[in-house]
Amino acid sequence: RNPMSWHILTPPTHVDPRGALTAIDEHEFPFVPKRVYWIHDVPAGTIRGAHAHREQHQILVCLSGRLSVPLDNGHGRTETVILDDPRFALHIEPMVWSHQQALDAGTRWVFIASGRLDPAEYVRTPDDFRALFA
Repeated sequence: RNPMSWHILTPPTHVDPRGALTAIDEHEFPFVPKRVYWIHDVPAGTIRGAHAHREQHQILVCLSGRLSVPLDNGHGRTETVILDDPRFALHIEPMVWSHQQALDAGTRWVFIASGRLDPAEYVRTPDDFRALFA
């Protein structure tokens, strides 16, 4: 697997007096979306996620507030991305350990995933994740 396992997408944003619209068109998507879900009403400081996906890709967009997203690809690349602008999206490839921490009360984010909800798809503990790369 390529050690570059996440990157920021910058889809076009269209602005007029009514506001802004940011969209990822079908030809710009790095995968075929199968599921969309969103997180809201999370108290500041709360951590969500804390897992890796075996096969699924995800795109994460912070719609409001600020979100800290620590990432680990299991090959020595780690980074914490701060998402605070809905014009940018984070593409997380399979086998990346990550979580999301709401830095502000009222932070809202949305995931677009390449697969349906499948409990067997998740790597749930850091020890299990590290063991896959040993």
